[in-house]
Amino acid sequence: MRDLVSSQHLPVELGPADAARIARLERRCFIPPLQASEEQIRQRLALGHTMLGIAAGADLVGMLAFRFGTFDPADFASFPKTFDELCLQPSRRGNTIFLYNLEVEPTRRGTLCAKRLAYFAFKMAFLSRCTFGVANCRVAAYRGADPRFSQERTKPKARLRRAIDEHLAGGPLPAQEVFRDDPTLALYHRLTECRFQWVIPDFAPSDHATRGLRVIAYGRFDRAARQRFRALSWVNRER
Repeated sequence: MRDLVSSQHLPVELGPADAARIARLERRCFIPPLQASEEQIRQRLALGHTMLGIAAGADLVGMLAFRFGTFDPADFASFPKTFDELCLQPSRRGNTIFLYNLEVEPTRRGTLCAKRLAYFAFKMAFLSRCTFGVANCRVAAYRGADPRFSQERTKPKARLRRAIDEHLAGGPLPAQEVFRDDPTLALYHRLTECRFQWVIPDFAPSDHATRGLRVIAYGRFDRAARQRFRALSWVNRER
């Protein structure tokens, strides 16, 4: 399989006319309870959200969505408590880029697709003078992939689940390295060196496989982040 390395596979900004293609990608990437409809996609775009996509032929093979807003890592009370709340807020000038729905079709996972999408999103964040990048992360390794669906193959991680359960019962936040037992959280950390700040139960109530919980991760766009961003620019050079 050819990797996504040539300039023809750079991300482009998607619009309402791409809603059907985005919805098809959602069906290939996400289990049914998490798939956005064309109507939901158009609604998010109408609120000023940005969706970057990578295509191979007529179909999308990867996408990353985000909006801009305001975030304070010390202010949990003002953070959205559900995924719908996060996605239904309009994008407005602020100190933060809120990333959501990083999706890469299963046959393309492990290629440069996710890195390219992240690079272009970070570039837009720097141009917008953001201080923070925030992501709500699904923890598939909490219970492992649902065998009824082909979109995921994540194995359960007992240490991670035990630490999260203890935290939700009133214990301390799991150690940062424990969060990285989940492959998605590990990917975000490799790309951004983010901190896993909060665990929110029922953030996505329809996602029964994970109890609906999400881990909120954030990183600062400081000098070290700019160095990581420059180092990531290699993903756009042809081989």
